[in-house]
Amino acid sequence: MRMGGAHLEPGVKVPKGSVIDLIVMDGGSSEFPIMDLTGYELEDAKVYLFGANLNIGQIELVSDTLGAPPVILKQNPGPGENIRPGDVVDLWVGKPGTAIPDELLNADDQEED
Repeated sequence: MRMGGAHLEPGVKVPKGSVIDLIVMDGGSSEFPIMDLTGYELEDAKVYLFGANLNIGQIELVSDTLGAPPVILKQNPGPGENIRPGDVVDLWVGKPGTAIPDELLNADDQEED
Protein backbone atom coordinates (compact mmCIF):
# COMPACT_ATOMS: atom_id res chain seq x y z
CA MET A 1 0.00 0.00 0.00
CA ARG A 2 1.06 3.53 -0.65
CA MET A 3 -0.06 6.91 0.58
CA GLY A 4 1.15 10.02 -1.22
CA GLY A 5 3.58 7.84 -3.19
CA ALA A 6 5.27 6.56 -0.03
CA HIS A 7 5.23 2.88 0.95
CA LEU A 8 3.10 2.18 4.05
CA GLU A 9 4.48 -0.29 6.57
CA PRO A 10 2.06 -2.57 8.43
CA GLY A 11 0.66 -0.97 11.59
CA VAL A 12 1.31 2.65 10.52
CA LYS A 13 -1.61 4.93 11.41
CA VAL A 14 -2.93 7.26 8.73
CA PRO A 15 -5.24 10.25 9.10
CA LYS A 16 -8.95 9.55 8.74
CA GLY A 17 -10.12 10.19 5.16
CA SER A 18 -6.65 9.64 3.65
CA VAL A 19 -6.43 8.20 0.15
CA ILE A 20 -4.51 4.94 0.07
CA ASP A 21 -3.36 3.28 -3.14
CA LEU A 22 -3.60 -0.51 -3.09
CA ILE A 23 -1.15 -2.11 -5.52
CA VAL A 24 -2.19 -5.57 -6.69
CA MET A 25 0.29 -7.81 -8.51
CA ASP A 26 0.04 -11.32 -9.89
CA GLY A 27 2.84 -12.51 -7.61
CA GLY A 28 5.25 -13.27 -10.42
CA SER A 29 5.84 -16.84 -11.49
CA SER A 30 3.66 -18.87 -9.18
CA GLU A 31 3.67 -22.11 -11.15
CA PHE A 32 3.96 -25.31 -9.19
CA PRO A 33 3.75 -29.02 -10.06
CA ILE A 34 0.41 -30.64 -9.32
CA MET A 35 0.62 -33.68 -7.11
CA ASP A 36 -0.49 -37.15 -8.19
CA LEU A 37 -4.09 -37.46 -7.02
CA THR A 38 -4.50 -41.01 -8.37
CA GLY A 39 -5.87 -43.29 -5.66
CA TYR A 40 -7.06 -40.43 -3.43
CA GLU A 41 -10.71 -40.40 -2.44
CA LEU A 42 -12.64 -37.68 -4.27
CA GLU A 43 -13.31 -35.70 -1.09
CA ASP A 44 -9.60 -35.73 -0.14
CA ALA A 45 -8.66 -34.61 -3.66
CA LYS A 46 -11.16 -31.74 -3.39
CA VAL A 47 -9.53 -30.58 -0.14
CA TYR A 48 -6.11 -30.52 -1.84
CA LEU A 49 -7.44 -28.71 -4.93
CA PHE A 50 -9.29 -26.05 -2.97
CA GLY A 51 -6.30 -25.60 -0.66
CA ALA A 52 -4.02 -25.11 -3.67
CA ASN A 53 -6.47 -22.52 -5.05
CA LEU A 54 -7.33 -24.74 -8.01
CA ASN A 55 -10.72 -25.19 -9.63
CA ILE A 56 -12.41 -28.50 -10.27
CA GLY A 57 -13.47 -28.90 -13.88
CA GLN A 58 -15.32 -31.91 -15.18
CA ILE A 59 -15.70 -34.98 -12.99
CA GLU A 60 -16.13 -38.04 -15.21
CA LEU A 61 -17.70 -41.07 -13.52
CA VAL A 62 -15.92 -44.13 -14.94
CA SER A 63 -17.71 -46.84 -12.95
CA ASP A 64 -20.43 -47.35 -10.39
CA THR A 65 -19.24 -46.30 -6.95
CA LEU A 66 -22.12 -47.75 -4.95
CA GLY A 67 -20.79 -49.12 -1.67
CA ALA A 68 -17.30 -47.64 -2.05
CA PRO A 69 -16.07 -44.07 -1.90
CA PRO A 70 -15.03 -42.82 -5.36
CA VAL A 71 -11.30 -42.49 -5.93
CA ILE A 72 -9.35 -40.57 -8.54
CA LEU A 73 -8.39 -42.79 -11.49
CA LYS A 74 -7.00 -40.05 -13.76
CA GLN A 75 -6.44 -36.31 -13.71
CA ASN A 76 -5.80 -33.60 -16.26
CA PRO A 77 -3.32 -31.86 -16.01
CA GLY A 78 -1.33 -34.95 -15.17
CA PRO A 79 0.83 -35.47 -12.10
CA GLY A 80 3.92 -33.25 -12.02
CA GLU A 81 2.69 -30.84 -14.72
CA ASN A 82 3.16 -27.17 -13.85
CA ILE A 83 -0.02 -25.29 -13.03
CA ARG A 84 -0.95 -21.90 -11.60
CA PRO A 85 -3.45 -20.94 -8.91
CA GLY A 86 -6.91 -20.72 -10.46
CA ASP A 87 -6.25 -23.40 -13.10
CA VAL A 88 -8.91 -26.05 -13.75
CA VAL A 89 -8.29 -29.74 -13.00
CA ASP A 90 -10.49 -32.44 -14.58
CA LEU A 91 -10.95 -35.70 -12.71
CA TRP A 92 -11.96 -39.25 -13.64
CA VAL A 93 -13.40 -41.17 -10.68
CA GLY A 94 -14.59 -44.70 -9.95
CA LYS A 95 -14.07 -47.66 -7.66
CA PRO A 96 -10.45 -48.40 -6.72
CA GLY A 97 -8.73 -50.51 -9.38
CA THR A 98 -11.19 -49.70 -12.15
CA ALA A 99 -9.60 -49.55 -15.60
CA ILE A 100 -10.37 -46.44 -17.64
CA PRO A 101 -11.97 -47.30 -21.02
CA ASP A 102 -9.90 -46.33 -24.07
CA GLU A 103 -12.44 -43.74 -25.25
CA LEU A 104 -12.13 -41.92 -21.90
CA LEU A 105 -8.39 -42.47 -21.58
CA ASN A 106 -7.69 -40.48 -24.75
CA ALA A 107 -10.58 -38.00 -24.44
CA ASP A 108 -8.37 -35.08 -23.34
CA ASP A 109 -5.84 -35.78 -26.13
CA GLN A 110 -8.58 -35.58 -28.79
CA GLU A 111 -9.84 -32.25 -27.45
CA GLU A 112 -6.40 -30.66 -27.95
CA ASP A 113 -6.29 -31.50 -31.69
